[in-house]
Amino acid sequence: MAHPATPINPGPGGASAPPEAPPPVLEGASALLRERTRAAWL
Repeated sequence: MAHPATPINPGPGGASAPPEAPPPVLEGASALLRERTRAAWL
């Protein structure tokens, strides 16, 4: 499985969305998925 938090646009600000909104949400989702997966595997 590829890294879920891979940035789509290489630019720091992006072209369509503000740089402050997407990253924290994606990181939060990835953290939740990781903890759930870790709990499931352990």
